[in-house]
Amino acid sequence: MTEDEFRSNQEPDGTTFNESALSVNAPELTQIEQTLADRQNIYGSFVKNSYISQSLKRAVRDGKNYDTLPDYQKEAIDMIFYKIARCITGDTSYADNWHDIAGYALLVENTLRNRKG
Repeated sequence: MTEDEFRSNQEPDGTTFNESALSVNAPELTQIEQTLADRQNIYGSFVKNSYISQSLKRAVRDGKNYDTLPDYQKEAIDMIFYKIARCITGDTSYADNWHDIAGYALLVENTLRNRKG
């Protein structure tokens, strides 16, 4: 995905997506659609968020130690990147994202400390 594609509503395959479709608060929206609209208002576009998150994850997987990490560390890294992507595409002041990032890091730290103790 190029930067222009990222900043537009066009996906790499040339199709477009309609972000405004989720931001409409019409009475016919189902509960799930309303939840999606609410999340988009906080976190931004799911497609753009996914692109950033997967790009970060791909970069880390090329690291020489990635394959030696236990699953809980890999999962924490994935979740931290997911939350970072949400910060970048959505509301950067939404404290829950930062709280969650700290929480995933603390889970790894606590697991490491408990295993050595």
